[in-house]
Amino acid sequence: MKKAGLLRHAVVPLLLVGSLLTVGEGSGRGASSDPSGEVSVRAVVTEYARLRQELKGAETGLVAMREELPKLRHKWVVKKGRTPTEKEIKEFEEKLAKGKAKPEENPYYNQTPLTTPAPARAAYYAKLEEIRRSEERIARLKQELSDLDLKADRAGVPMELRR
Repeated sequence: MKKAGLLRHAVVPLLLVGSLLTVGEGSGRGASSDPSGEVSVRAVVTEYARLRQELKGAETGLVAMREELPKLRHKWVVKKGRTPTEKEIKEFEEKLAKGKAKPEENPYYNQTPLTTPAPARAAYYAKLEEIRRSEERIARLKQELSDLDLKADRAGVPMELRR
């Protein structure tokens, strides 16, 4: 219940901001056009610069995230601990059969709650999700650039101004 209320309040400002960005002249989102429907060359050039800068930042961030991912996986694997040897397993099973085994002697369990791999695993999967979102954002920015190319072609913007 509470989440739905928070979500409702968060969506309204986003809708208002989105409508202001598309309606406002020179808002930086999309090339502005005059009343006759013609696209301004200056607006297209500004939009190219914005999209390229955003794409460059997203790609740089993606590289950094991909470099961090193996470190997080290593941390997770280290936190999981080692696999017990056959000798340790056999000794534990013998104690278990005699009824003298204690839970803390089980070689498969972590010895303390501080050594649990759960936080490291969660960090690894969170980073994977962040990488996926970043890849989607990069694809969306590339699509916006290709759409802007079409719009610039129709407006007659020279190629040297687009790059």
